[in-house]
Amino acid sequence: MFYSSNARPTVQAPITLLACMLVFFATTVARATDRFYPDFSVKSPDNALKLEAKSPDNANTGTSPGLRRAFQSNFTIRVTDAKSGRELWVRKQESNEASPTKAWLRNDARAVILDGWYRLTVVDAAGKTLGIVPILDQIPENEKNLHVSNTTAGPFWEWGPSSFIDVNGRSYFTNLTGWGRRITVDLSTGQPVPDGAELQSVITAARVQETAQAMKTLRKFDPKKIDVDDTNYEFHRELSEAMLIVAREQVKEAVPLLREIEKSDRILNSRSGGPRSAPSNEISPWASSEYTLRLNAQTALRRMGFQPAALPATQLHFTDGRPVPASPPPTNRAARVALIQKMASPNEVYNAVGAPDCVSFATGNVTWEYDIDTEKPYTLRVQWKGIELPLVQSIEKIAPPAWKTDGPRSRW
Repeated sequence: MFYSSNARPTVQAPITLLACMLVFFATTVARATDRFYPDFSVKSPDNALKLEAKSPDNANTGTSPGLRRAFQSNFTIRVTDAKSGRELWVRKQESNEASPTKAWLRNDARAVILDGWYRLTVVDAAGKTLGIVPILDQIPENEKNLHVSNTTAGPFWEWGPSSFIDVNGRSYFTNLTGWGRRITVDLSTGQPVPDGAELQSVITAARVQETAQAMKTLRKFDPKKIDVDDTNYEFHRELSEAMLIVAREQVKEAVPLLREIEKSDRILNSRSGGPRSAPSNEISPWASSEYTLRLNAQTALRRMGFQPAALPATQLHFTDGRPVPASPPPTNRAARVALIQKMASPNEVYNAVGAPDCVSFATGNVTWEYDIDTEKPYTLRVQWKGIELPLVQSIEKIAPPAWKTDGPRSRW
């Protein structure tokens, strides 16, 4: 799930929130999973202009998913003066175009529109289309194999921060993926910027801009509000972006801010499942909740060379759905790793080393990951097998640790 106040396709199928993975998704064709494209709007940074995307398929359909029509189309995108309502330009969706999911609007009325086929449409200040850039075409094949998953809901990958930037008198749009690939488009031509000196100058300027914005976002964190607000998913996403950006740039002045965010016990990702026939006092490897802001803060701290506080990043659940009472990891967790053996039960693993730092489903099987902060840090990866009687299938020591290199830990 990619948290944003702007619109995106939604899914009329039971949604599984994958712990350790925060992703934005798109669809390429009408597949097995219904996709929904709601109307949306966005303002320019100075709030003077407004972009609205509306489809007649979204009119008078009610709020129940059963009343909505899937794969809405025939969108009209309109940019107006936010105060007077004066129209600046209008663009209608072509029959060979996917429906829009998100847009970015500049103060000068230029815009970039993301559609459901994961293409960026670059529009000038008069509403003219300058170019259409398929994002997947900008990602090398080896990176696609590592970071892009094809599903019935379309391709999944980690979508990072996006912004406009001006360098040497030219304007650009840039997006950073969760694993560090940067997609940059020249707004004057509507085409991607190739490798070279021009792209490097944009990247340098973008990193400075992103770091400044990240620090601004971190300073907005208010623990009295964040843990009671169930709706501000856009800010949750911005916080996650900001934490990983300051870690990338090694901004030491961000450490006190990360320490405050680390205290948050706000649960943003949850997953249920597993056997119901097992005794109710047995822990299910499949059912867990994630303190997402805390996990991202701890990841950022580790990447900056600081040890996180002794606070759990996940909360496990018993097979009957009850949460396992949260408790800090054992102080001697590194020494207790030796207590974990193959064919051990979830309860035995939990009693040995506590709750995992991350629950991952990236391999197709559920794994518990423990970040062990020794002189030579590593991640202990415990993989489970079996449904009615889950037992440890394998135990691996991952070095470098997953928090340093693993894509899902770099989610935005």
